[in-house]
Amino acid sequence: MTESRRRHSRRRLTAGRILVPLIGALALAIGVGILFGAGYLNRARAERELLSAHAARDRMEQAAMAGMVERDVFYNGIAINGVSVAGRTLDDVLRMLREEDRRFAESFHVELLHGDDTFRIGAHEAGLSFDSERVAREAYALGRTAAAKDPEAAIRERYAVIRGLEHAPRTFATSHSFNPGQVRNKVREIAADLSHDPLPAMVTGFDPESASFLIEERRSGYLVDPGQVEGPVLDCLRSESFGQALRLSGTVTTAAPDAATLAGRLGLVGEATTYARNKNEYERDHNITLICQGLDGHVIRPGETFSFNEHFGPRTPAKGYLKAGGISPDGILVPEYGGGICQPNATLCHAVLKAGLEIVERHNHSWPSTYVPVGLDATVTWGGKDFKFRNNTRYPVAIVAWFRKPEITIQVYGRLLEEGVSIRLEAEHNGYIQEPEPVYRLNRDLPPGKKVLYRAPHTGQRATAFRVYVRDGEEIGRDEIFRSYYRPIGAIYEVGPSPTPAPTRAPTATPTAGPTHGPDATPTPAPTVTPAPTPSPTPTITPTSAPTPTPDATPTEGPPTPSETPPPESP
Repeated sequence: MTESRRRHSRRRLTAGRILVPLIGALALAIGVGILFGAGYLNRARAERELLSAHAARDRMEQAAMAGMVERDVFYNGIAINGVSVAGRTLDDVLRMLREEDRRFAESFHVELLHGDDTFRIGAHEAGLSFDSERVAREAYALGRTAAAKDPEAAIRERYAVIRGLEHAPRTFATSHSFNPGQVRNKVREIAADLSHDPLPAMVTGFDPESASFLIEERRSGYLVDPGQVEGPVLDCLRSESFGQALRLSGTVTTAAPDAATLAGRLGLVGEATTYARNKNEYERDHNITLICQGLDGHVIRPGETFSFNEHFGPRTPAKGYLKAGGISPDGILVPEYGGGICQPNATLCHAVLKAGLEIVERHNHSWPSTYVPVGLDATVTWGGKDFKFRNNTRYPVAIVAWFRKPEITIQVYGRLLEEGVSIRLEAEHNGYIQEPEPVYRLNRDLPPGKKVLYRAPHTGQRATAFRVYVRDGEEIGRDEIFRSYYRPIGAIYEVGPSPTPAPTRAPTATPTAGPTHGPDATPTPAPTVTPAPTPSPTPTITPTSAPTPTPDATPTEGPPTPSETPPPESP
């Protein structure tokens, strides 16, 4: 036990000797920690105060930079055209530059002289323009943009540019330009206004009495060449030698032909004559006279087309036309206003063909005319068939026409054919076409058994017309000009009603005595009764499109139905 207590006592002494130093060390460590923590806090406080002071200073600097870059005037160190614009607003500088441009535009010009006339080519005519506004806005934008996205960084970037202008100022220059092509066009316009083309001798009319054209002498022209001043004008404007006066000059020009030459190219080129031989046709002759009077002296210009119907219009009593024979659409000769005018029309057609002019429209009659060869007639109807020709030459064409019974003569004057060349007309007959069989129609207004011709028959025909060119009597060529087809026309007869035979009484037999009985009686023969004559059968006709008549035909009722086709032709 004693030994055990001694060992326990030694352990307590040992633990006490160890614990005391540990507690001291711990106390020392705590003290040192307290001292160190107090120093750290003091340093942190000092650093915070320093950072706060720097931030305040940065904010002040940022505000100062922002105030400098956000001004709405040009920055220091910027000049335009050698003039400082620092501190001036954009609107103020634009007004200044526009005034300078206006004064420059007023001085920008060159003058062209011609006789007593002066022509100015200035800013407007040259298309003068300035880049003043673009330059001013470019200068104003200097220092107002930045690549940085952060606002504060952008302000600092702009501020650096603005401060740099103090050491390295920027000068901007405006410029002007004009359009050389526009200047050339203006010079050419002035030259064209001063120039005028020469005029050749020209036909102004035609005198049918003397059968000659009225010709106006040619007139001289005047030509100003713009090339003589285009270069000098541009040189003056480019070198800013404004106000220079340059003189224009021109030359006299002429055109062919003169009056004498033109007159030598014109003359009688085509002539035709037909004959109205029928006597006692005053109305027809009167209508022919009206047509000749309407044609006489008429002039057709180059390229113009003459239309008979357009020239004369409707043939009415108000215009003096009388009724004469004309061909109706169903092939019957009937009286019509203007009957007979196809003969001067056909005569005109012949003269035009001999003059070498172009036929545009021509129609043949229902049957050939007696006053021209088959295939060379020409009919007209108002509202229907027309005769047209075109003046296909470079010279006017004039018509001379007269009617001296029986001659109808029409002449065409214009450009002459080649020396020794003439034109004649030929027609080739191409055969006949048999007309249909006659048609019979009942007309109750006619006496019984009476037969009259309502429409005469006409055998159909075909023909081809040619224009033949002759030089010194020898044929040198021919053209087919038109083909004609004259339709076959069958006869139409009108017949009165068939006569009705009178009734005939039957003969009465005479009575005789009865037979005599006895040996001496002689028998009397019975009388012979003559029968009543049998009347002839009444003829009948069955109308068809092409009837075949028989002698025993009975005519059907009804006159021909009027046709709603164009008016009658004038034969």
